[in-house]
Amino acid sequence: MSAIDLVMIRQMDWAKRNGLTPDRNGYLTAVRENLFAPLNAETEAEFGAGAGNELSDRPGEPVKMRAVHSSSALVCNVFDHWRRSDSGVISRAFGIPHVPASIHFEAQLPTGLRGTPPTLDLLVIGSDNLAWAIESKFTEPFQANKKRTTFAQSYFENETGLWAKLGLLRCQALANQLRDGRVNFRHLDVPQLLKHSLGLRRKYPQGRLLLLWYDVDAPETKVFADEIQAFAQSIDEEIGFRAITYQQVFARLATEPSAAPAYVEYIRNRYFPV
Repeated sequence: MSAIDLVMIRQMDWAKRNGLTPDRNGYLTAVRENLFAPLNAETEAEFGAGAGNELSDRPGEPVKMRAVHSSSALVCNVFDHWRRSDSGVISRAFGIPHVPASIHFEAQLPTGLRGTPPTLDLLVIGSDNLAWAIESKFTEPFQANKKRTTFAQSYFENETGLWAKLGLLRCQALANQLRDGRVNFRHLDVPQLLKHSLGLRRKYPQGRLLLLWYDVDAPETKVFADEIQAFAQSIDEEIGFRAITYQQVFARLATEPSAAPAYVEYIRNRYFPV
């Protein structure tokens, strides 16, 4: 069975076990039904101001966070709980050796070009120079019909190179190879990660990039993991790229002394059933 089919079956089963009625595409009737608890006011404001249509219906396009397979709902369910109580727990779960100065959902770090900057799922700020940009993936890598990120020509009009100007020579080389079609990634959205790297290092000279992904026992997952490794070997060490699974993060969160039993039970039963 494919990765996305496995996720959809599990999430639809979770909804039905809890008396919810998703439509055939997996959308619940309200965002609140899809969350462990109502969003923190700051979190709701950040999603409301974002460009991802996560909380507002549009003609012919339902609110994304109503979907049982929503990546944004997964991010909120796992992390927004800790924003209310102890944001330092989030740092520890990622192996970040700093108590965060602040944490933000749906953060945008301008690349220096026109248009809407790419949106990060989570940004952990350590200081004026240091932050961790976290890109979260749920089913997106395995969606066959998903529109893939590309580079506009404006990313390559600077003679020196936008990444090279920041000292990220290997990132620049990889961007050039993607533009020219010399390399290809089937599941990993490498252009998106390179754009995040660009915006991150423009704002935070010591910024680090993390990929958070949901592991599924399916053949595509092995290919995805291989692509993550290939990406890590292709970019500059200075970006501090690491990949970590939701399974690994939750295992750490569940052992926190302050973890509420209801939270642990909800997340485990919904996303990590035995």
